[in-house]
Amino acid sequence: MEYEEVKRGRSFILKFEHKDNFLDELLSFVKEKQIRAGKIEIIGALKNAKGAVGPQTDELPPTPVIKEINNAHEVVGVGTIFWQDDEPKLHLHCAIGHKDDANVICIRQDTEVFIVIEAILQEYVETTAERKIDEEIKMPLLSFEPLP
Repeated sequence: MEYEEVKRGRSFILKFEHKDNFLDELLSFVKEKQIRAGKIEIIGALKNAKGAVGPQTDELPPTPVIKEINNAHEVVGVGTIFWQDDEPKLHLHCAIGHKDDANVICIRQDTEVFIVIEAILQEYVETTAERKIDEEIKMPLLSFEPLP
């Protein structure tokens, strides 16, 4: 295990409106506010989303199983934001459901808001945390550099 003690920075309450592209709007906001590290919690509904629902097998590097959401699903989720090179990267796991269909999904793309998503975004400062490609897993994972 690795860790780094950080301090809380700014906090934001966000409202994403019907038909907004949740990922595009969120990452645009993160860039605008230069949030280098943070946590997000969301509640609301999504439609037309895609994401991973697990790996095909327990082998590395993993091949994701991608699920498409083609109708409105209730959603509650928590995620982290750290930058990789010059771009913020979101790692967001959500419980989603519609009628009797329920899943946990790592949201990746095509995230159209249905009615509303409310979110709390907490910034963390005085951190070296960022995402770097792990050579064995072939995915961007959290990494720390020694503080000066």
